[in-house]
Amino acid sequence: MKYLLLITILLQLTLGLFGQTKETEPDYLLRLHGPWLTYESKNFRLYYRENPVITKNLSDKDLKKIAISQEDNAVRIAELLDIPKENIDTLRKINIWLFKDLKEKDLITKISSNAFSIRPYWSAYYTYNAAGSAHEIGHLIINEFWGWFKSNKYQFLIEEGYASLVDEGNGKRDFDYYLKAKKILKKDGFKIDQIVDNEPVMLYFKNPYTLKAIVAGAFVKYLINEKGIDKFKQLFQTLENDDKVFETIYGQTFNELTDDFYSFIETK
Repeated sequence: MKYLLLITILLQLTLGLFGQTKETEPDYLLRLHGPWLTYESKNFRLYYRENPVITKNLSDKDLKKIAISQEDNAVRIAELLDIPKENIDTLRKINIWLFKDLKEKDLITKISSNAFSIRPYWSAYYTYNAAGSAHEIGHLIINEFWGWFKSNKYQFLIEEGYASLVDEGNGKRDFDYYLKAKKILKKDGFKIDQIVDNEPVMLYFKNPYTLKAIVAGAFVKYLINEKGIDKFKQLFQTLENDDKVFETIYGQTFNELTDDFYSFIETK
């Protein structure tokens, strides 16, 4: 039981599934951990600290690169979810809080993760080296337009799978999710049931979160590309913990869908 509890805690930290806290509240950060400078682009406001004693300075080139990456991410997310670009353009600016490294980020926010987002604060929090990732921006945007995901049982497979997918081809995820998932499934005998059941897979994988996220992302990619974004939106908005919703929307049981996914992956 202690081992399973540890796995759960580590997984939550990795995912960035955190509620709002005093340490991550924008006014608190501005008041206690400044001075903060800002760099703004069309859809984002970057907060960074500039003090050579406290932290490494970000150059204008660094800030511009982060902003461009996130603007590109917002466009890709909108295209993936079939959200009109003009709707993305009218969003209030998303706040991005930047920290030199995990040590500084952990010290200030009390959350040990390279990246996480908090929807009520309309904020994403990144270490410098993770600041180009689309994952957390993906969470914010889908919650804004589609609402909250209600299922605990399918949270990793569907919600984290989607957020993982938005980084496909981006940075460390510059590969095809279908091909990578095929290798994972074939090499390790891994199954989607292990994601749904939250089985402790640390015994088998060096980086279990990443591999689970890629398989989940490939499954979401399959649902969107092969079954249509409208059905995926319906699934996202109505799925709770009863898998009968899959049959209602897709005309297949969850097991039939996953079997078809495995067969589809084999053709890649």
